[in-house]
Amino acid sequence: MSKRTRTDVFFRNPDNCIKELVEAGHRQVVWDRGYLFKKRLDPIKHAELYFAGYPYRVLDVGNEEQGCAEYQPGCKEDTPVAVYPVVSMLGERAISVLEELAANPSGDNEDACKDSSVPGKERPVFGQDHIIIVTDFPDLKTGRGRTAIKTVRDVQMDYPDCTIHIHGLYGWSALFGMGFKSVDYEPRSTAQKGKIVLPPGREIKYEAAMLLPQWITLLGFKPSDLSVPRNRCIYIIKSALWAADNFTEGLNRRFRKDPNMNPADVDTDSSDADFLPATTKSPFTTTLPVLPTDKIRCDSCSLTDSCKQYREGSVCTVGRDNRTLASMFQTRDSGVVIDGLSSILAKQAERAERAIEDEDEFGEMSPDTTNMLNALFNNGIKYAKLIDPALRAGPKVNVNVAGGAVSVGSDRATPQAIMSDVIKAIEATGIPRSMVRTMMERMYGPMESQPAAIEGTVA
Repeated sequence: MSKRTRTDVFFRNPDNCIKELVEAGHRQVVWDRGYLFKKRLDPIKHAELYFAGYPYRVLDVGNEEQGCAEYQPGCKEDTPVAVYPVVSMLGERAISVLEELAANPSGDNEDACKDSSVPGKERPVFGQDHIIIVTDFPDLKTGRGRTAIKTVRDVQMDYPDCTIHIHGLYGWSALFGMGFKSVDYEPRSTAQKGKIVLPPGREIKYEAAMLLPQWITLLGFKPSDLSVPRNRCIYIIKSALWAADNFTEGLNRRFRKDPNMNPADVDTDSSDADFLPATTKSPFTTTLPVLPTDKIRCDSCSLTDSCKQYREGSVCTVGRDNRTLASMFQTRDSGVVIDGLSSILAKQAERAERAIEDEDEFGEMSPDTTNMLNALFNNGIKYAKLIDPALRAGPKVNVNVAGGAVSVGSDRATPQAIMSDVIKAIEATGIPRSMVRTMMERMYGPMESQPAAIEGTVA
């Protein structure tokens, strides 16, 4: 996932951080219509007050019937530059409605654009950009929420000419790591709590910034600057803008100036979109011992503080296997990768089971079946490690597979216990224990108990 995906960023309901937004030099905001009514704010007058003399974009998001009006300099309330459709994920037909809207741009419907019975601030404008606002997502920590965001991501990929704007979310991984073209974020509340969000998406208390100076100085700050609340807010705004341009990159950025660099070697010709920063060979800023649980998932890795490729909620892309998984599923989001790998394992298990039945029926072994079992077992190991990189002592991790819950992890640290946890994780995808045993016996021969090792290849 080394390709950079650029995302358009708007800042949500910014009445209490508008000065910080101006100082950061960004003039794209989004308002919830109910919030404007409650605060008695006029989004156009507000923009003209703070953004006067500069281009700006203001989104006024209503419900599904009202749509979302966009205002730019020179607009009046009833003459927006566009009115985009709004899709609420609380609706029973949300995805089918989204697909229908993605396939039929509102700005191409001349009859709807000329319907004078609809107020101007709720009526699409002929020829407007093809943008859809998607809001009201379920909690992304739940299976329902992960399924919803993944499905919307799939619609975005199926309709590349359409821009799906994600409204109301917070996590960097969902906003900037899934290929969405437009998102919004609210920075004030995090800064008010004495926290900041680093460019890779990690939320920390500002006092801890001195332990991660490379991500602070990258945006032009010193750790001591962040004791001031408004500075924290500006930092978070700039952090989100950095993530919008760079979250999906796989570069080993150089944080410190190269003493051997000649000033004439500085790239002054490339545009901001094409510019690539100086890099280093290693993805790490310091040399640290690698633990068995490292280089699997970013959020459980002990190397995150020194890793330049760390991203919140991501699978590790330093290792080749996980980089392949990220490319396969077109995202580094660990939850999406786990769900996708689970589906693949279930299909592989069905095919392998049919192949074994054919072998029993015809009385001869097939190399194709052996390859199927190898792939199934190797993917099972990857799946188990992604669920619980430790596979050892620690709290149990609940995972939903095909609608059922399974716990992985135990307080036993013996090789037999580790192997038992791996087999349970593989079985959770729907693979029967008999098939797991068949795979193991092909690798190790007849066995009375579970082997202590989990890595292997069918002979």
